Amino acid sequence: MATHGAPGGPTSSALYDAATDAFRRWRAGEEPALDELVRTMSPVLWHVVRATGLDREASEDVVQNTWLTLVRSADSVRDAQAITRWLCTAARREAWRVSKSTARTRPVEDE
Repeated sequence: MATHGAPGGPTSSALYDAATDAFRRWRAGEEPALDELVRTMSPVLWHVVRATGLDREASEDVVQNTWLTLVRSADSVRDAQAITRWLCTAARREAWRVSKSTARTRPVEDE
């Protein structure tokens, strides 16, 4: 059962299918397909990352690092239909890592 995204936006099923198709084509050597995958999934990744409580700047870094991780390790995605789950999981893990790192380095005031 498909659920609707933003008004005028794709259903989750259409988004899933578009991401799967773009990923398959990119892995087959079609370079512009990666751009399609980024356009399709970046709003989703932003939502996932911002839900962890990171600010805008940290979220930008996390989303960018998620895409770099995909480019570096695309071969680890054995099933193209898993690309949406893979990207969301990678983004969430990176956001948690950054969040923990930020919490440890937060300055405190002297008493």
